Amino acid sequence: MLILRENTVSNTQLNRKIQKKVSEYHNINCEFSMFYAYYLDLKLDFTDQEFQISKNLLLADNLDVTNHNAKYFIVTPRIGVESAWGSKARDIFYASGLNKLKSIEKVKVFLFSDQIDLKTIKDPAFYSQFFDKMTETIFFDYEDYNFTQSESRETLYEVKELESYIQTCNEKLGLALSSNEISYLISNYQDLNRNPTDVELMMFAQVNSEHCRHKIFNSSWVIDGDKKNKTLFQYIKSTEPEKSSNVIKAYSDNSAVISSFKTNKLSINSDNNYVYKDTDTHSVIKVETHNHPTAISPFSGAATGSGGEIRDEAATGRGSKTKAGLCGFNVSNLNIPGFTQSWEDNSVSYPDRIATALEIMIDGPLGASSYNNEFGRPCLVGYFRTFEQEISANNFYGYHKPIMIAGGFGSIDNKNYKKLNIKNSDLIVVLGGPSMLVGLGGGAASSKHSSSKNEDLDFASVQRENPEMERRCQEVIDRCSNLLKNIIISIHDVGAGGLSNAVPELVNDCKKGAIIDISKIPLADKSLTPLEIWCNESQERYVLSIKDTDIDDFQAICERENCPFSVIGCATDNQKFILKDDSQCYIDLPMKLLFGEKGEQQISVNSSIIEENSFDYSGFEFADSLNKVLSLPAVASKQFLITIGDRSVGGLTVQDQFIGPWQVPVADCGITSNDFSFNTGEAMAVGEKSSIAAHDPVSSGEMAVCEAILNICSAPIWDLSKIALSANWMSSFDSEFDKYSLYQTAESITSNICNKLGVTIPVGKDSLSMKMSWSENEKEINVKSPNTLIISAFSSVYNLKNIVKPMFVNDHDTSIIFIDLSGGNYRTGGSALSQVLKTKDTECPKVNNISEFKNFFKATQHLIKNNMILSYHDKSDGGLITTLLECSFAGHVGIDINFSKELTDINKYMFNEELGVVIQVSNKKLKDVQKIYSDNKIENHIIAKINRDYEINIFAEKDIFFTSSLEDLHKTWHKTSYEIQKIRDNVESAENEFNIIGNKDNKGLYINKKFEDQEAAKVFSISKTKPKIAVLREQGVNGHYEMANAFYENGFNAVDVTMNSLISKENNLEEFQGAVFCGGFSYGDVLGAGRGWANKILHNNILANSFSNYFNNLDKFSLGVCNGCQTLSNLKSIIPGSENWPSFLQNKSERFESRIVMVSIEKSNSIFFSGMSDSKLPIVISHGEGRADLSEKEYMNLYKNNQVCISYIGNEGLVSDSYPFNPNGSFRGLAGISSSTGNITLMMPHPERLIDIKQFPMSSNEIKSPWSKFFYNARMHLK
Repeated sequence: MLILRENTVSNTQLNRKIQKKVSEYHNINCEFSMFYAYYLDLKLDFTDQEFQISKNLLLADNLDVTNHNAKYFIVTPRIGVESAWGSKARDIFYASGLNKLKSIEKVKVFLFSDQIDLKTIKDPAFYSQFFDKMTETIFFDYEDYNFTQSESRETLYEVKELESYIQTCNEKLGLALSSNEISYLISNYQDLNRNPTDVELMMFAQVNSEHCRHKIFNSSWVIDGDKKNKTLFQYIKSTEPEKSSNVIKAYSDNSAVISSFKTNKLSINSDNNYVYKDTDTHSVIKVETHNHPTAISPFSGAATGSGGEIRDEAATGRGSKTKAGLCGFNVSNLNIPGFTQSWEDNSVSYPDRIATALEIMIDGPLGASSYNNEFGRPCLVGYFRTFEQEISANNFYGYHKPIMIAGGFGSIDNKNYKKLNIKNSDLIVVLGGPSMLVGLGGGAASSKHSSSKNEDLDFASVQRENPEMERRCQEVIDRCSNLLKNIIISIHDVGAGGLSNAVPELVNDCKKGAIIDISKIPLADKSLTPLEIWCNESQERYVLSIKDTDIDDFQAICERENCPFSVIGCATDNQKFILKDDSQCYIDLPMKLLFGEKGEQQISVNSSIIEENSFDYSGFEFADSLNKVLSLPAVASKQFLITIGDRSVGGLTVQDQFIGPWQVPVADCGITSNDFSFNTGEAMAVGEKSSIAAHDPVSSGEMAVCEAILNICSAPIWDLSKIALSANWMSSFDSEFDKYSLYQTAESITSNICNKLGVTIPVGKDSLSMKMSWSENEKEINVKSPNTLIISAFSSVYNLKNIVKPMFVNDHDTSIIFIDLSGGNYRTGGSALSQVLKTKDTECPKVNNISEFKNFFKATQHLIKNNMILSYHDKSDGGLITTLLECSFAGHVGIDINFSKELTDINKYMFNEELGVVIQVSNKKLKDVQKIYSDNKIENHIIAKINRDYEINIFAEKDIFFTSSLEDLHKTWHKTSYEIQKIRDNVESAENEFNIIGNKDNKGLYINKKFEDQEAAKVFSISKTKPKIAVLREQGVNGHYEMANAFYENGFNAVDVTMNSLISKENNLEEFQGAVFCGGFSYGDVLGAGRGWANKILHNNILANSFSNYFNNLDKFSLGVCNGCQTLSNLKSIIPGSENWPSFLQNKSERFESRIVMVSIEKSNSIFFSGMSDSKLPIVISHGEGRADLSEKEYMNLYKNNQVCISYIGNEGLVSDSYPFNPNGSFRGLAGISSSTGNITLMMPHPERLIDIKQFPMSSNEIKSPWSKFFYNARMHLK
């Protein structure tokens, strides 16, 4: 074992926070340093040259492990689990020619000062603060860690008596089998005349878990002795998606498929050229939950939740591609240190192994966003709610078992949306990563209430993420599905239950059996038992079926993408499932035993009556109530959740969470373009009112449906029937009230809401184990979620020009109208006001008139179609006042609000969360707009006007009631986000951003263009000759499609070129006039962003010679963007004129940053920026390691040589060093540079992701995106 240590000491914000936390907790001065060490397991010793290369790759040197006087411990990846970092680092070593490496892992070494004694260091109360016991292991000696060995596992000894054996396995393995299922197994195994194997029982439990089979939703119901005629699932199906012209497929695949538009689809053809083709496409929609894994390991749980949902979309039909995502969280009270709120007094404690709400909201969103970022999917929609409420002594409502919701939509070709029938002898293939001991029994574990008895099972069910591997799988699926003859017959994601669920489901859908050779399943841990191999939930895997005659073509695609696969067996006409190796058979079962009927499950409950009690809020001071409501997480700014996520990758985002020039996170829905023509598109939105559910679950469900529809109504949809919903149901299913109200809610939202609106529910998910129990001070504490329904709405968008935003326009000849859809009610039960004041208010908002609601939607869509509405925002959390304030924040304008003196309770009026909408209308169209609403009997009146004071003034008719500066209120609204950002990120960065929030003098984003648009005639004339540009990729790159589009649209023939295709001589760089290194996460940014890709080039003779010759040819040009920029900066040794180029290091904020920022285009020699100097433009940045690091001398050399291309600028239009104007802390705001000859340009921002003017977040008179000139210049350079 070779052990190296990095050459620098880590001084991150995380380490400083650990130090502070441990010092305060143990009342000691906890001084320590932390560095990374690397363990390399070698097949053979390295030569001196190989050893030097390995040290250069790791930026490391030998570690002295003989100093036994040192006080330290090491924190390693969990034993028996190869980390994603380790697998990607190994790939880089292999790519660099170091094939003697077997495995590699990175560990954290904590070295303590002499002031701390060894006894303290080895105290679990001390060292537990330094690691996550669910995903990491701790050792007190360097030589104790051997990552090639797994932990010993308990062996189940066979009990001869059948029933006892099944019961023992049920308990020991956490199978969650019901008494009916145990009886079913006993009967079937008696027929087979043998005992089951442990592998068979585990597989049966996963296949038949509540998580996979949704047994409660398929059960019959008896209420008050009366048997009901519909199951919960039958109610959902009563929305008739099968009869809808909008729904193509429902309930029969991993996702639902809804209609979309014909797409001018950009894809890579069999000759590796990027081509556009008019294609009949549909939208794939899916929303999942990953609650239990997020409770026990927030980062990995949320990451694999997002990854699992992406795989659901990809495995729809015969291959689909995700396009945009959503993410949401429900947790209990945050209790932010130093910012604890009055309503959080007496918050409930947590059991030891469960993450707190604050830990979940720090690590969970980082996990979800990092997965989406690295895979390459923009996350455009989300929500975040905290809630706790006492039910009785030691019993509480809350989200100790959190809700982590992940969803999204994708695109699928019409020819691929149906799976084909698998035939006898068709091959069964595993695509993706290897098996390891993660997620074992997760399907069953997620189906159970959490308690202290499950701790070992919780540990076994923790999962591990590797989004870069999933990206490789997606590239394989894309290439197959885009072929004229798709070679995929059928595909299934590997999720809950692992292969033990995925493979049987794959063949059972075609009424086939299978013979599987367990020895063919790829393993990262050779010590796994057959049960563990077959049932683990290792991520980033698919099972698919292809013909034996297509295996060579499939292999060629996989090799091009560096994507592992293995043929593990074949389908059989004999409907038996067999799992074996050369020596033993582990499963030999009839398929009907696995999937057969286990007898009808019946649920009997008694009805419940809800008592409603109104509450008088007139005695509370309005200003105090407003400050508290604006600080509640459900109401407050969610900015800390958004900037960490890449929302522009793919190049098709039209609207994300941030709105307007000041980028305020208040969007009602997320919108993408259907294709790169930017005419039509897709929208999605979320609705949830779980705080109401503690009092009135039925109203909560109805309001959630209507809120989702009101949110998506801001997009030009035209017709309600175009909307499809996902319904995600959460419940503890614990009491009579929970069960009865779940049934009532399903009945009401379908019969009373969806069916009357003509809206379908073709997809959804249930999670009915939302309870956590533990003992504390000899008392049992129970925390359960209220019945929570989360609705996601999806629809096609007919005209991207007509999107209406929640942002007041600074036009004084306008009026702001409030549209009341509640019938004049001010019910405040379950509201933010009730929550922050801790009142006993149980009179909740309801959907009073569904016909009025339907008429409102139709009327509003008519107004949007005819450009009669300037702004639109639905009334939701925080009530009317919050709706008005959010539009004011986004528009950077003050307003005067007016209400009637006859109101007796201004708090109930301003803070109720009844259904309603605020719109802004030009006074020239005011009468027409109000008449359209009045003709539809929809209550509306003028509520506010724009003022000139940058203030919020509230009048009781003419008397001033309340006044405040907009900046103060904006800062109050942002403060919760800031407080979490301060804990999670670099403190200085968080403070710098907070200081500019709401600042009146902030100019926001703008276009100041110093050049004319390129002449269309010239573009047309040069398009007849299309020079070839190599769109370069390595594994993990995800920004190639938008880059190819930008060049293609400006007269180039874009060709997909991978490093493997250059090595194999399939492509030759000499063929190309230009080469572009695209953005993404090559090798997952392991060993430094871009360094893996660069080192593969430098240490592979074919690549090194090819690129060296190319860079030395001054007739060729090159561009590197983001990850491509980082890669080029690491290739300085073979690039002429790059002597003063910087390195790109971790952002100063210590976080991935995704924003639109302002840059100034400098006078430079870059061919790309020709004629653009002195312009100031918005541009997308999206990176974690973008800080340009160089000396003053190097910078001045670049500047004098006209190699400084673009710089980040601040509010005054000058180069800025201040965050967030300079989003990464680059020296002198450096954002892009060129070579001394100007033919090579590298830049961290993304011009290719603002290629259409509709993607810009502010209004302008521009017709074309200014950034199209950037790519046009490259084409004109070659004329």
